[in-house]
Amino acid sequence: MKIQVGDYIIYNGYQNAKYYVNMISYTGPEPIVDIRKLSRKDTKISAQPRYRPLRFCVKTDPPNNTPEQLKNWIYLLYNPDSNEYKIGRTHNPSQRMKQYRLKYKNIKQLFCKVGVRSFENDFISKFSHKISRPREWFRFDSYDLKLACEFFISF
Repeated sequence: MKIQVGDYIIYNGYQNAKYYVNMISYTGPEPIVDIRKLSRKDTKISAQPRYRPLRFCVKTDPPNNTPEQLKNWIYLLYNPDSNEYKIGRTHNPSQRMKQYRLKYKNIKQLFCKVGVRSFENDFISKFSHKISRPREWFRFDSYDLKLACEFFISF
């Protein structure tokens, strides 16, 4: 089973601890997962990130109560055909990716994580000089891409 952002996992065989996949980064030699521990009542997610290799994660069933903070997702996409990046916000990341794949065949998701609406606006303000067309599309050189990734990870 492929693990995606938003899935609930058990990490490295610890059956008594469920984690939530907050972000997956494919930028290094091995995919790294930012997992967050669920509270005992499965109503809150810890703010403390735990970065683990994806290969040690096993998908599991979601809790009965979905935490309230999981309603806003912020994502960063890359379209290699136009060499542009897109930031956006959604309530359903997998459905949004399906929509983009219909329009852009080679589009890739660089980051997707739980966030607040203001993050998208802050990102657009910070990189407004790099907007290439309306609706949150950007053209980054390697230095700006590094800054954008650091900005996204630090949030």
